[in-house]
Amino acid sequence: DLPEGTVSGSSQVSDITGSLSGSLSGVSSSFAPYQTQVQLDSNGMSLLNEDASVTLATYGTTVTVGQNAAGKSRVFIDDDSVDLIVKSGGGSDTTFASFGATTTVGNASAEHVRIDSDSVDIIQDSNNKAVIDASGLTVTQGGAQVAQFAGTTVIGSSTDKVTISDSGITIRENNSDQITMASNVITVGSSTDKVTINGTSGITIRE
Repeated sequence: DLPEGTVSGSSQVSDITGSLSGSLSGVSSSFAPYQTQVQLDSNGMSLLNEDASVTLATYGTTVTVGQNAAGKSRVFIDDDSVDLIVKSGGGSDTTFASFGATTTVGNASAEHVRIDSDSVDIIQDSNNKAVIDASGLTVTQGGAQVAQFAGTTVIGSSTDKVTISDSGITIRENNSDQITMASNVITVGSSTDKVTINGTSGITIRE
């Protein structure tokens, strides 16, 4: 006698193969849409929408995630950076962030932050910016340096400014030092007419 459950008749075999064929057909129909949505070729892989009319992502030597189409944004990855790109309704690309050896956040043609190997720059334009580097924090306005915060801090222009260092504090007006504070001595006035306040010797008035 055959063991229980053994297939023994042609009708049973037909029933099994028919059921298997139906199951495989169902699986095939379930995966049919993905056969057109995922495309493989020598360049890599592309992911398309359901009717295969729009490319949603490409993967190869470079990677693009998102549509390269008007009014859409996408991420582009190559061998030196990761970029966030927005295409305008008119079809022009603007990179709003790029992460690499030099990183920018914001439109590099307008207001943005730039980070590279030697500085962090906060830029409105080439004439208005703040730069942090090994020299300290330098602020430029209207193309002129208006402040530098470092071991020696300078606030103001070359002719009207406050200078602070470990040697003391100097206030300059109209290209002449008017007030100096150094070594426990305060001097108010020019080199010829001034008041000197010395913590040790007292007050001297020179006219």
